[in-house]
Amino acid sequence: RGTSTTAATAKRSRTTSTTWPSSTSSSPGQCPNALARASVHRRPGRPLLTYHCCVCRYGRVWEIWFDGNKGTNATKMTYHFQEWFDTVRQLQGSINIFSDAGPDIRWVGDEKGFAGTTCWSAVNQSSITIGSAGIEKYLNEGDPRGTEWVPPECDVSIRPGWFWHRNETAKPLSQLLNIYYNSVGRNCVLLLNAPPNATGLIDGADMARLREFGAAVKRIFGTDLAEGSRARASSERGGGFEAGKVLDGREETYWAPTAEDGRRNGYWIELRRPAGARAFNVVRIQEHVALGQRVERHEVYVDGVAVARGTTVGHKRLHRLACP
Repeated sequence: RGTSTTAATAKRSRTTSTTWPSSTSSSPGQCPNALARASVHRRPGRPLLTYHCCVCRYGRVWEIWFDGNKGTNATKMTYHFQEWFDTVRQLQGSINIFSDAGPDIRWVGDEKGFAGTTCWSAVNQSSITIGSAGIEKYLNEGDPRGTEWVPPECDVSIRPGWFWHRNETAKPLSQLLNIYYNSVGRNCVLLLNAPPNATGLIDGADMARLREFGAAVKRIFGTDLAEGSRARASSERGGGFEAGKVLDGREETYWAPTAEDGRRNGYWIELRRPAGARAFNVVRIQEHVALGQRVERHEVYVDGVAVARGTTVGHKRLHRLACP
């Protein structure tokens, strides 16, 4: 798979010491030497890991990729991932580390940009390792009994493959929007690859498609058509968790029902829109994931008619409806 942030190269080391240049600053975005390179030297026979300027010359780095893919004819070796992770943390304390098994973000299990229709953010990291075969379905769906919070990331290219080729073009807008609904709309982060061309620049046509895609997302989600509605629910916990909190536009507030309510007949919330309100064809549901992920099943009704059904929600679930 293609890497999005930086690459690490392993070499054999004959040194036995750990050395740093004269400057020992380890602040985020600052490299310990003028060549923007940090080396970890281990005893003979262990790898020498060198991180180049990607992790320390560009200010704060949000994410680093450790690709789990390895060619069938590649040299067999042991990778010291935890030591690499520790080195990255020293250089970028708040960075998100991506791999098949996290520790912060996990691969979603495919490269088409689709999460599972059921998608839990949690997994059991003890049951997965980087580069293991046969774990794609587990990564795609997550684990409702998972013990580690490792949200999935959908990685896909704007082009047919990870690299630029003159005879290929970017995916059409309709396909990119479909990817968005099946990644961001299924509790995932979307990483959209835009490969540089032969000149080292992003192709002009790809840039135009990216702008078109961004404008479409803003147009679709820029206005919440639920604004002005009246909310009521099966129950309210009170103390700042009223049904109306789902309409205040704030990520940190939310509706919470009473526990007894769920034991009786499930939870529900109703939004009654004002007369003359605009028609809609997308429903967005979100959980307050700071408290974890709890919804296992949900249904959406319009005027008493079921229009959408699903399982998990997580950070965001998007349902596209038939045009009204």
